[in-house]
Amino acid sequence: MALVAVNLQVQAVNLAVLAAGFIVIGLANKLLLMFYPDRAEARRAAAKFTLVWGPGDAALILTAERVSGLLASAEAAARAIPSVFPLEATVAVNPFLGQAQEDLATA
Repeated sequence: MALVAVNLQVQAVNLAVLAAGFIVIGLANKLLLMFYPDRAEARRAAAKFTLVWGPGDAALILTAERVSGLLASAEAAARAIPSVFPLEATVAVNPFLGQAQEDLATA
């Protein structure tokens, strides 16, 4: 289970998948720490791990939610800025002058 979660994290395509990978890794690590539940050291280590890892997961989820909204806003703002060198006005280095409305394959 831990190896699958690490693989999921490495190949995460968005922040939600990354957060899910961290949560699953946390659960797997807690299970590994509690392999010998009758030992007091194992129970203490699992309790400490939960106190540290749980708030970290919560912080990651909150950050992922905020960052995804921030990235969407930044992309919308970048698209609203007009181009410094519009394709219709650039003559000296534009081999596609007059073909601004066509896609690259057609031009």
